[in-house]
Amino acid sequence: MWGFDPVPSALEAAELFERRGISKVLIPGFGYGRNAQVFIDKGMQVDGIEISETAIQLARKTFDESTVIHHGSISEMPFSDQKYGGIFSYALLHLLNEEERRHFLQKCYNQLEDKGILIIVTLSSNDVRFGKGEKLGDNQFRNEHGVDLYFHNKEQVEKDFLPIGLREAKQIVDGNQLFWMIACIKK
Repeated sequence: MWGFDPVPSALEAAELFERRGISKVLIPGFGYGRNAQVFIDKGMQVDGIEISETAIQLARKTFDESTVIHHGSISEMPFSDQKYGGIFSYALLHLLNEEERRHFLQKCYNQLEDKGILIIVTLSSNDVRFGKGEKLGDNQFRNEHGVDLYFHNKEQVEKDFLPIGLREAKQIVDGNQLFWMIACIKK
């Protein structure tokens, strides 16, 4: 989850966005920007959304003003009337409850251009942490650090993502964590 190198799924998303000719990307959960540079290096304009002022201050040491970072919660999307050819969200969706997940996915879909691509990376129910901690609901647990985590299984991936143009869902490993990498295309 932490470090300065981009995650492999960001590299894969940047390659896909480049092949599709995407020029403008939104990154909800921008953090300090570790995944943004791969898109910028491919000539894409990147906007971000980040709730942590500290993370934004760190990002500002790396990125100039051409990278717009909206300060606020993803629940307040959209921050502008901009449409994006690509949206990349890493390790954010599984931190939200059911209503927040549905709201977030719809807001992302609404900010995509026609034929835009949404890529979400979220925890898999096959991850070793699934089922550990206090059970909060189907596939949702509070871990030992007090963080609520939702774990998608295949059926829930289809339920949540088919309505917004699910094209591909595959399980990927990042460090010692197992995620779904989910790609949707706006109709």
